[in-house]
Formats: sequence, structure tokens, C-alpha cells
Amino acid sequence: MAADQIAVATNFHASLLRSRMPKFARDLIGGAGESVLNALSDINVLPIGIEQAQFKALSKRGPIRVLWNHRWAHDKGPAEFVHAMTSLAGEGLDFQIYALGEVERSGQRAFSRLKNQLSQRILLSGFQPPHEYGQALSLSDLAISTSQHEFFGLAAAEAIAAGARPVLPNRLAYPELVPANLSSQFLYQTPLEDFLRPLLSMSRDELHANRHLTTSHASSFSWSIVAPKYDAVIDKMIKDAG
Repeated sequence: MAADQIAVATNFHASLLRSRMPKFARDLIGGAGESVLNALSDINVLPIGIEQAQFKALSKRGPIRVLWNHRWAHDKGPAEFVHAMTSLAGEGLDFQIYALGEVERSGQRAFSRLKNQLSQRILLSGFQPPHEYGQALSLSDLAISTSQHEFFGLAAAEAIAAGARPVLPNRLAYPELVPANLSSQFLYQTPLEDFLRPLLSMSRDELHANRHLTTSHASSFSWSIVAPKYDAVIDKMIKDAG
């Protein structure tokens, strides 16, 4: 109510604010719900920008490469990812893993289980410097998320920009990271291993048939496109302030 401009990173969060904030404000301050609803009517959606020039798909050979590039923390759902990897490996499917990201205490158990059970499949693990991180994304075939909490999905957006095929849960803001008309190809509601199983049996040509569409969609989050939107909001705020 006191802000000159309101901005969030995704349409998902804009909708969430519009649906939840009025009641919250009404319960907190009697009669404030209508004022909050009016304030939220002009909310700005400003995605987090990515340095797209840093990511470029590279040619790949050998087994399909699966990427996890999130914090190893409880809210990112690492146990679900590790369960899927160990289950599919137990079925004899051939794939390799990039298990990237900082390992936090709540994700240490899942990270250790993956390294103990599938060490021969892991190409790189843990937190990586920018060059090594970008190289791993560019060499990945499938970019997986199991997150239960997400402000935007920066790690997924970077992986998609690098040419990886997204494998994302159909929740939070993830639907905004893929072309809407192809969402069923990239968003899962079934157990992760069931969604992955047929993908791991595809040829690379088939797996990446729509790469040009997913990378093009990811380009909309490039700083070269996003930064002017930030500038416009700030310029308007300055102008309105007189």
C-alpha cells in the first residue's frame, strides 16, 4: 500500500499475491483488503535475467547426460531426484549425471547417497566455478528440477538456454519457463522416474527435436531483454515522484 511500484519475478507470484494478500491485509488491518487489491492491480512482472551469451549447446556423444543444478537443500527436493536416478539405474538404463550445486546440511544425505550408489555415472558434482558450471550445462541433455519452493527458476532457465531439454514439475512458476503449447513435453505430474524413462530411451535427435523452441523461449529472460523492462519501471517511478 505504501510502495510506489510493486514487482515480482513471475506471473505465478503475481497471481499468488492478488489472491492471498487482500485477506492477509484484511485480517491484519480491518478494511485494508480493498486498498491492497487496488495496489496490486498494477503489479509488474520482472523476470530474473540470465547471461545467455554464457550458455551455448555443445555437441554430445555417449550416454544421455542428466543435469541437476540446484542447491542440495530440502526445499529443492533432492531425495526425489536421487530416488529417480537410482531406480532408473537399477533398471539398466544408460545415462550419466551432472550433480551440481552447493550442498547444504538438509541435502547432504541425498547427495551422499547419490555419490555412494552411482559414483561411476557422475561426471561432475558439487559447487562449480562459472566456467565449469557453464560447460556442464552446455553438455547436458536433460535439466531436472524437483523443487517444492522457487522464486523464479534461474537454474532451470540457464540450463534451457544452454540447450538442455527441461524436465520440470508442473507447479510454481515452472510452466512460464517453457513454450505453453509444448508444456506436456516438459512438465511432469507423474513420478519423476516414470516421466524420464521414455526420454532416456530416445535418440538425441528425437530428444532435442524442439530445442530451437525452448532456447528461443529462454532467450526472453536474457538481460538484454529484461534490463530495459527494469529501467522502464524505475524511470516511471522517478517521473511519478516529480
